[in-house]
Amino acid sequence: MSEDDEEIVPPTQEEIETYVMNWDVDQPFCDTIYHWLKYLDNIQRRRMYDYLKGSTGIGIGDWKEAYKNCENSAQYEEDPFWLKIYKVVNKKYGKRIKAMEDSRQLMLKRGNIYTPNIIKFTQYLSGVMDEYKTGYRNTRNDVLEKFKDSHLFSRDEFCREPFILNFPNGYYDIINNKFVKAKDSKKIFFYEIPHEYKEDKDYKCPKFLSALQKWLGVGNKVSPKDMFQLIGYTMTMNVGQRKAFLIHGPTKSGKTQFYEILKYLIGGENTTDISLQMLGSDKFSSSSLEWKILNYHDEVPKEGLNDVSLFKIIAGGGSTFPVRRMHTEWYQAFNTVKLWYNTNIVPMTKATEDDSFFNRWIIVNFPNEFIEDSKDPVYEDIPEFYRTIIEDEDEVQGIIHYCIKALELLYKNKHFRKELSANSRKLWEYESDLQYAFIDKYSKDGRYWICKSFYKWCNIYRKTRHPSSKRPALSHTAINKDMETRGYDRKRFGPSHSEYPGKYYFNGIQKNKRFKKDKKNNFKRKSYKTTSDYLEDHPDANMNGNGKPEQYEDMGEVRWEGMNWDNKEEFEGKLITKKK
Repeated sequence: MSEDDEEIVPPTQEEIETYVMNWDVDQPFCDTIYHWLKYLDNIQRRRMYDYLKGSTGIGIGDWKEAYKNCENSAQYEEDPFWLKIYKVVNKKYGKRIKAMEDSRQLMLKRGNIYTPNIIKFTQYLSGVMDEYKTGYRNTRNDVLEKFKDSHLFSRDEFCREPFILNFPNGYYDIINNKFVKAKDSKKIFFYEIPHEYKEDKDYKCPKFLSALQKWLGVGNKVSPKDMFQLIGYTMTMNVGQRKAFLIHGPTKSGKTQFYEILKYLIGGENTTDISLQMLGSDKFSSSSLEWKILNYHDEVPKEGLNDVSLFKIIAGGGSTFPVRRMHTEWYQAFNTVKLWYNTNIVPMTKATEDDSFFNRWIIVNFPNEFIEDSKDPVYEDIPEFYRTIIEDEDEVQGIIHYCIKALELLYKNKHFRKELSANSRKLWEYESDLQYAFIDKYSKDGRYWICKSFYKWCNIYRKTRHPSSKRPALSHTAINKDMETRGYDRKRFGPSHSEYPGKYYFNGIQKNKRFKKDKKNNFKRKSYKTTSDYLEDHPDANMNGNGKPEQYEDMGEVRWEGMNWDNKEEFEGKLITKKK
C-alpha cells in the first residue's frame, strides 16, 4: 500500500472538540469534518450536527447542505471502507488466497496445499475491521466478494493423479516408486496426509498388524494384507476401484478402534462423517464430501435405505459428483472420497435394488467380540487401545510404509482381489434381512412348514445372530405378512388332517437337511480362535485370512505367492504365471 493510500482513522470525541474549538467559522466546510461525518451512522451524524451547531452557531440545515455539496464534489474520491480493508488484507494474503471459478469457494495456501480451512484469513480480516471501527456484516461481505472476484482459480489445476500420496514434506509416486520433496514439487494439491514421510529406516507396525489379525479372526476371506491395500487406497485421490467398504460385527469387535486409527492416519481435515442414509435424504450432504478423501461413519443406523443414487455416483468411480451449497447453484466437484462405514446391523435396502449397488461394496467381517476380564488375554477388551497405535510414531510410519507397498501391488494387479467383493449381494441381504437369510439357508421348495414351528425357529435364528437383541423377535403377524410378500401363502389344514388337524402352515416351503443339522446347536456359528481349530473342521480350506495362504493364492487377474510381512523382499511379491 502506498503512502497516498494511508487510512484515515475515525476521530475520538476529544479530537472533534479540539478541532471545532479552533475552527474559524469563516473558513469553508473542510475535508476533515467531511471525512469524520462519513464514519458515522445517521444517529451519530445527527449528534455531530447538534454539537457543531452549538459550537459554531451554524444551523444544522447549513451543515447538511455543506456535507451534501462535498459528497457530490468530484474532489472527494476516497476509497470506501470495505475497499481500504480489502487492500490491507490483500497485502498479507493476496498471494495465498484463491477462489474456485465454479463454486466461488475460497481456498487458502498452507505449505504445499490449498485448503478450504480459511480460519486464519477470516480472523485477520475481523481484526482489521475492528481497527476501522466499521459496520461488520455488510463490509465483511463486500470484502469477501472482492476476493472471490479478483482471485479466481480453476480446480483443474489441482493434481489428482490416482497413485500419488501427498505428505507435508513431499509426495510419494507409487508408479515410479520414488519420493519427491516438497521443495522440488511442481504439483498443486488440495490435501495432504498429516504425517511426514520418513525414509531413514525400514519401518514396521507389529502392534497394528497383530490387532488386524485379532479383529479379522481365523478363516476370514479378508486378510491383513488386503486391509493395508484398502487403507492405502483410501490415502490417495484414487476412486477408480469403484468400491465402498463396510465393516460389520458384534459390539466390541474392534470396529471403533479401527475407525479411530484410520481417521488419525488420514487426518481430520481430510475426513468427514456422513451416514449412508443422509447421502440420500439431505441435498446439501454432498458438499461435506468435497475436498475429502475419507468419509467414515462409525455406526450406520438400522433404518432402511431409500435413495442410493448419490452413493452410486460417488462409489461408482466417476470423476465428479453434484454439489450444492447454501446460496449457490449446483456445480460438479472432484470425486476423491472413499466411503467407509461401521455397523452392528447391516441396514435393509429395497429388494428391487439392482446389483450395481451391491457390487460396489467390500464387506469386512470383524467376527470376534472382545470382553473385559476375558480368560483369553488375546480377546480382552482394552479401552482406547487405538491410542497405543496412534501415539507411537514408528507404528504410524510402519502403517504408511506397508500401505505404500500394498499400493504398489494394487497398481500392478489393477484391481483388488475379486474374492473381496464376491457374493456381496448375498452377504448384504443375509446380514440385513434375517428372515431372508433363514429361509435361504434352512428351507427348500416343497410341501409345507407348520407356522408355529416356523415362528419358533426363525426367531431363535434371529436371536442367535444378534444376541444383543438389537433385532428383537418378530410377531406372528409380522412374519405372516413377510411370508405373504415372499410368495408363501398361509393356509390351514382341515380338522380331519391325519398329522396336523386345524393347524396353520406356510405353503410351498419345507425344511432342508441343513436345518435339521444346525438346529441342534440353535444355529450358533462356531468361532475359531486358532488356525488348527479351523483346519480341523475345514481340512481343504484356503487360508486367506490370518492363516498362511496357499502358495498360489488367486489375486484376480494375476497370482502371487504368500508374503511374509517381516521379509521385505518377499513382501514386495513376485508376479508368477498361473499353473496349468
